[in-house]
Amino acid sequence: MLSGNSPWDRWVHDRDSAAVSDAVRRGGQLFEGKARCTACHVGSVFSDAPFDLYHKHRRRDGPAGARPGSVNVTKRDGDRGAFKTPILRNVAETAPYMHDGRLKTLEAAG
Repeated sequence: MLSGNSPWDRWVHDRDSAAVSDAVRRGGQLFEGKARCTACHVGSVFSDAPFDLYHKHRRRDGPAGARPGSVNVTKRDGDRGAFKTPILRNVAETAPYMHDGRLKTLEAAG
């Protein structure tokens, strides 16, 4: 799936202020600022997954490590509960959401 000329790309890379709405610009500021999304969702695909980085995180419904995560792939017990950062490029086309697919819509993930 190719999407390198999305409205977001035109706004960020080409400085085309007409490419996105005010709401998208506000969301972009939140994404890059207070929400700290860019701590993990970086680069052209908005993920550090291509670098084979795994992250542990606490879920609201249980402690980190409650789910196997990447331990089944890496066979390292220290990777229990660790997951790769999901790619956000074309996110609206990639349901279900979250590492375990528990959210069926993008609206539920937001």
